[in-house]
Amino acid sequence: MNRQFVSALALALVGVGLGIATLDVRAQQAASTQPTAPAAGAPASACPVAVDKDYGRVATKSILIGGGAMYVAARERRYLDGLRGPGGEALTYARRGTTMARPNGSPIDAYEVTYQGLEKPITLYLDAYHFEEPMAPAGFVCAENRLGTPPIDAFLASDLAVTLAVQQGADREFAPISLDADGSATHGVAFDGFRLMARDARAAKAAGTPLDRTKLPAGFTQRGLVVVAYPLACGERIVAASSIEIVPTQGAPVPKSGDFTTSEALAQALPGFTAKPGTIGAAFRLSTFRPVDTVRITYAGEVCTGGGTTVTLPVRMTGNRGVTMPQPTLAAGAAPAAPLWLQVVVDLDGLLQLGSYLGGPETLLETGLATVRDWRAEPARINMSPVISDSIVLLRFQR
Repeated sequence: MNRQFVSALALALVGVGLGIATLDVRAQQAASTQPTAPAAGAPASACPVAVDKDYGRVATKSILIGGGAMYVAARERRYLDGLRGPGGEALTYARRGTTMARPNGSPIDAYEVTYQGLEKPITLYLDAYHFEEPMAPAGFVCAENRLGTPPIDAFLASDLAVTLAVQQGADREFAPISLDADGSATHGVAFDGFRLMARDARAAKAAGTPLDRTKLPAGFTQRGLVVVAYPLACGERIVAASSIEIVPTQGAPVPKSGDFTTSEALAQALPGFTAKPGTIGAAFRLSTFRPVDTVRITYAGEVCTGGGTTVTLPVRMTGNRGVTMPQPTLAAGAAPAAPLWLQVVVDLDGLLQLGSYLGGPETLLETGLATVRDWRAEPARINMSPVISDSIVLLRFQR
């Protein structure tokens, strides 16, 4: 997938969903993540101190900080800035390269760390593609714990959105997004990147050539956002739209990648979409709306309510929200387990799809995935229309 487009898609998806929120099953905290009592005379640690002396010092036992490629540098600095030597000494550190030591092949950054009185530098390994409750390596303490729950891995979110569009779009049609905050679609509709990819998947299957997720056609993920403006009926007078813009709260209007000023041109851009005379459309270099956006439609004549030829339609958004979240349990007699972290897509029906492992006991992954398949959420919405969104899921297993 084109990486520049993926970045724009990812940022938009995070903005729509609760990328900063966690659907969380609360249960007993695992003993392995409880703060460790400091040795006599040592400063207290604001995070647990690892018992395993290889933790963080061996690439295969790297420190899982989460957040993905978009946030890796900031989260690595945040973690290391909160770390101290055993006596509370301030650290200096420098990145020394990347390795692919984990079995799944995700990159791991190596940092050379030192502090006053240390005989020779220590190499610590940090993994931004997985996450667990932060700990200090043996021989270190945390002066503060500022890492927090990881944000959505934006590139993973983009990849999962494409997969979901191919899977679901082949067998169903999704209604477009209303341009009106009340969901009425009086002034028009929009097709976000997910809906456009889903339409392409449906058309491909109808033509007898269903899409292969591993061999998508050129341009499949790069169509952006298409906004359609309807003509207004003012009694017996029909007022056609003449232009469409997306204007953020600050800054210039969003660049367009195409205008569709006739019904025929719009039909070519949206095969199967029936556009009545006077309907126009425009494609934008976004995959979906952002919270700061307003749609501005200019008409060829004065609009019905009077006062000019322009209508502004602010975008209204709500995030996803957990509704039904049955709690996972451990088998009888099982030892306490650390939390399991997943990244999921919440689809238009409020179902949690395509759970991806971020961290925690891999032996409980299948149980965790089965659990979230039974969860239900209120989907994220734009102008009352459901849209896909992303969430970090935290599963704390009860005994």
